[in-house]
Amino acid sequence: MTDTPVAGQTGKLLFDSVLMAIGRLSEDFVTPDTLVLHPRAFVKFALAYDGGAYTFQGGLAGALEGTGITVISDANVPTNLGTGTDESVAILGNFQLGAYFLNRSFAIEASRDAGWITDETVFRGVRRFGFACVVPAAFEVLSGIEA
Repeated sequence: MTDTPVAGQTGKLLFDSVLMAIGRLSEDFVTPDTLVLHPRAFVKFALAYDGGAYTFQGGLAGALEGTGITVISDANVPTNLGTGTDESVAILGNFQLGAYFLNRSFAIEASRDAGWITDETVFRGVRRFGFACVVPAAFEVLSGIEA
């Protein structure tokens, strides 16, 4: 897994960083299928403005249309990285090749202690997942994305 700092903080420079990462992965014969980033980084692409028009009319997903890359905006991507603990990352890679998603357990439970008099039953569902990176070379992490 390669960690590469982004070229800058504007939507255009972040997009350039994504394109360069796609090129670097392609040089290693890896075709990226997914880009994961935090919503606050995702917004930078949507708000990129250049001379009277938005740079990315369809946002980041529209800009990458035709590449086969799915863009995922996920608030679980950390935003407390870097020296000032205010940076995030974007993860680009081939998740089908390089990662395993494991369904660890699934349970549905009914409570016996709910309202007997009011005829209430409470159900709870719990599902646990696991993630394993089995081919680190299938990913590139773009670091240094500021708030």
